[in-house]
Amino acid sequence: MRAALDAHPDLRGVFAHNDHMALGASDIIAEQGLSEQIIVVGFDADPEGLIAIREGRMAATVYRGLYGIGRTAVDTAVRVAPGERLPSPLLTRAVPR
Repeated sequence: MRAALDAHPDLRGVFAHNDHMALGASDIIAEQGLSEQIIVVGFDADPEGLIAIREGRMAATVYRGLYGIGRTAVDTAVRVAPGERLPSPLLTRAVPR
């Protein structure tokens, strides 16, 4: 994050691959006094990320719904194993069915 800020002093937002990375970025941004200038968004909706949102250290996080993705993967494997052809694309759902 320090290198990104050095290279892009006009940076206005960070979208991190996960909440832990977003929290690290947020810490560096705060350390440099840029919290009011740069919005930080994470991914995974981890408890730490949700707490950071409540405390104002992050703007948002994205909930991925891993249960729904996992369930779709298993259901798909069960259908494909005996030879069933599936439509393309195959969509996942964040909320369990």
